[in-house]
Amino acid sequence: MEKKELKNLSEGQRKNFLYAKSVYDKGDSEYAILLLNGLLKKEPAFVEGRILLRNIERAKSASISSFGKVISDVKVSMRVMKGKSKLGKEPEAAMDIAEEALAMNIKSIPALNLLSEAAEKAGVLLVAIEAMELVKEFYPDNE
Repeated sequence: MEKKELKNLSEGQRKNFLYAKSVYDKGDSEYAILLLNGLLKKEPAFVEGRILLRNIERAKSASISSFGKVISDVKVSMRVMKGKSKLGKEPEAAMDIAEEALAMNIKSIPALNLLSEAAEKAGVLLVAIEAMELVKEFYPDNE
């Protein structure tokens, strides 16, 4: 699957992206993540959307308290287990579940691995590579 740019999207998709961006600029990261995940579900190779989504998730993750991180780790683990059960027959569904988990904790290695495996099985290598690049970014000493 080739990378897509904003100009290659339909008018409706461009409006959705710009709306998600404005929602985030107004301070609603949760809703912006939800909007971007919906858009990327339809256009997984939309690079600018992925960049914005990951930046929002990074900012959100940085603002979570240590207790919040513990809670999010438990929620992420449950999501990852659910996603792994869908890997074989429904890799696109597993990708969606991995994205939900990453919205809770962008630095979760199990969620990033799930996204990479699911994207590879779904034939969206761009997303698989992005997930592994995030692992390298967050954990440079992890082989």
